[in-house]
Amino acid sequence: MSKTRSLVQSAFHLLNTYFSAVILIYFCEENIWSLYLQPDSLGPSGIILLALTYLLKLIIYSGIYGTLVELCSYEEYCVSLQRFWRNVNDFWIPCLFLQIIKIAVIFGFYAFIPEFDMISFGLWLDIPLFFGLAALIIRKKYSKKFRVKPGLLKLSYSEGCVLLGLVVAQTLASLEARMTLDISLSAFLSLILLTKYLHLLLLILIIKIVLKACPEIPDHFQSRKEIFLINPMAGGSILVSLSILCFRYHPSVFAVLKGLTPPGYHIRTFSRLFWRKRYYRPNTLVALTCHTCNSFEAYKIAKEFKKRGSRVIMGGPHAACLPQEALEFCDSVVMGDAEGVWEDIIKDYESGSLKPVYQAEATDAQYKKVHQYLLSAPLPEVKDYLETTHGCKFHCDFCAVNTLCDGKVRHKPVAEFVELLQKLRPRYKVFNFIDSNIYSDPQYTAELFEALKPLKIKWYASSSIDIAANERILRLAKESGCIGLTIGYEIWDASKEQEHGGKFSMAHKYLEYTKRIKKTGIIIKGHFILGFDSDRLENLWNYWKCGLAIFPFFSVMALLTPLPGSKFYRDMLEQERLMNINWRWYTTFWLMFKTKHMGYLRLKILFPLITGLFSLTTSPNGWLLINIFVIVFWKATGFFLYATSLQP
Repeated sequence: MSKTRSLVQSAFHLLNTYFSAVILIYFCEENIWSLYLQPDSLGPSGIILLALTYLLKLIIYSGIYGTLVELCSYEEYCVSLQRFWRNVNDFWIPCLFLQIIKIAVIFGFYAFIPEFDMISFGLWLDIPLFFGLAALIIRKKYSKKFRVKPGLLKLSYSEGCVLLGLVVAQTLASLEARMTLDISLSAFLSLILLTKYLHLLLLILIIKIVLKACPEIPDHFQSRKEIFLINPMAGGSILVSLSILCFRYHPSVFAVLKGLTPPGYHIRTFSRLFWRKRYYRPNTLVALTCHTCNSFEAYKIAKEFKKRGSRVIMGGPHAACLPQEALEFCDSVVMGDAEGVWEDIIKDYESGSLKPVYQAEATDAQYKKVHQYLLSAPLPEVKDYLETTHGCKFHCDFCAVNTLCDGKVRHKPVAEFVELLQKLRPRYKVFNFIDSNIYSDPQYTAELFEALKPLKIKWYASSSIDIAANERILRLAKESGCIGLTIGYEIWDASKEQEHGGKFSMAHKYLEYTKRIKKTGIIIKGHFILGFDSDRLENLWNYWKCGLAIFPFFSVMALLTPLPGSKFYRDMLEQERLMNINWRWYTTFWLMFKTKHMGYLRLKILFPLITGLFSLTTSPNGWLLINIFVIVFWKATGFFLYATSLQP
C-alpha cells in the first residue's frame, strides 16, 4: 500500500508541475469550444471548423502523451517545445489509431444498446486504451535501446483500486457537469477542468505502472553520469519573472561548458524555470550561473542539491565578485571566464578533490574546442552565442564587465565567427550579437563588418555611441547588415557627470552622433540611467528633452544600481550608502542606495511612473503604443455608451 501511495503522490506532483497540459486539453474539449463556436449553426464551414478542431486535438494530445512518458521515465525533467513537436510527429498515428478503436467500440455498443451512456462508457474504456497507448509509446521510444518486451505487466490490487477510483471520480464529475450546464456555467466549466485533470492523472499512473514492469528504463536515465547546467529565475517583481519566461534563452556559458565537457556525461540544461522539487537529484555535478538579481534563487537551489549529496559549482558575475558569500552555499566558485578552468573542475570532481576557487586564463586550444562544439551544436543554441567581442574598452564606474573580464578585451577570430553565421544562415536571417560593446577595437570591427557583407544577413548589437565618430565604420556597419544598435546614453547631454570622463565625456556629442546613425538607416534602442550624484528630480525635464531630441526607436530608463564588482558598489559600501543587500531587488528598477539629491521614498514611489512615461513619450515606438491605447479606449467607451443607451 505504501508503494501505491508513493506512486500516486509522485503522479500528483508531476501533473501539478505540468498543469499547462491540463489547460491545453481543457480547451480542446468539445463541450468548451462548442459553447462559443456552435459549429452546427455554421453550415458547411462548421464541418470544416469541426475537422480542424479535431486535428488540433490530435496534435495536442499526442504531444502531451509523449511528453508525459518522457517525464515519467526520467528521460526528461522539464518540457520543451522542440521535444513536444517531436512527440507529435512520432505518436500522432498511434493516438489516432486508438481513438478510432475507442469510437468503433462505443458505437458498436450503441448499436445494440441505444440507451446506454456513451460518454461514461468512453471514460471507462480509457483504462485499457491507456495501457495500450503507454505500452506503444514506451516500446517505440525505448525498444531498440532497452529491448522492451510486452506481457511483463503486474497490476497490484491497490493500484487497480486507485485506477478504478479515478475513473469513478471522472464519471461522476462528467455527469454532474452535464446536469449543471443549464444552471451554472462556472460550475460546468470547473467540472470539465476536473475531468481533464483526472484524465491525465489516470494516464500518468498507468505510464508509471507500465514502466514499473520495465525498470531498466528509469534506472538507466537515473544512473547515468549527469551534469546539470542551471540559469535560475531572476528576482524582482512577479511581472518581471513572468516577462522573463517569455524571453527564455540559454546563456552562452552553457555552450562553453558543453564544449569542454569530456565524453561520458549527459548534460541537462535548466534556464529560467520555476524550480520543482523533482529536478533535484543526488550524485550530480551542478553548475549554476549566478547574477546578482538571481543569486537568492541560485543559493536556494545550490543548498538543496548539496543536501542530496550533489556537488555544486557556481560562476557568473555575482559569485565571481562575492566568492566568500557564494561558498557558503556551494562547493566551488569560478572566478572570471569558465573556459580556462572547466576541464580541471571535471578532473577534480571525478577524483573527489574540488578546490574552493578556480581561476585561470583560457588557452587558444580551449577556445578552439568551444568553437568546434558550436559547429555541431543545435542551431538555437548557436544563435544564442554569437559574440564577437568579450569585454569593453570603457571602464564605467557602475558597470562590472571589466571586473569579470579582468580589464581585458578578447575578439573572436573573424573567420570563426563567419563560420558560425554560415551554419545558421540557411535557417535564420536576423541575428542578435551579444557583445557588451561591438565597437571596442575599430580595426577589428572594420575587418568584421567587411567579412559580414557577403553573407547578406541582418543583425543587432550593442555599441558605444562613438561608433558614429568613424563614418567609415558606420557605413560598413550598415553595408554588413546592421539594422539596429543598443546604445547606452546613460546621462543627459549636459549632465555634470561628463566630468568623470570615459564614455560620459561624449554626452555633448549625443545629438550629432545619433543623427549620423539614423541617417544611415540604423534604428537605435537608447538606455538612460537615473540616480547619479548630480541628478535631482527637478532635472528630470533635462532627461526628457535629451530623450525627445535623440528620439530613439525604443527608449528605456533604469535606476543606477550598485552591482557587486563595480567601482560604484565599492564606493557605496565605503560611504555607507547601501540601503539593503536583498539581492533579488538589484534589477536596475529598484532604488538600492541613498541618493545625494533625491529623496529615497519619493523616488521609490515615482520611478515606476517615470520610467513608463519616459519610455512611452521619447520614442516613436512609445507614441505608437499611446495611439493604440487611445483608439482602443475611445472605441471601448463608445461601445459602452451605445450599449447603455439601448437599455430601457
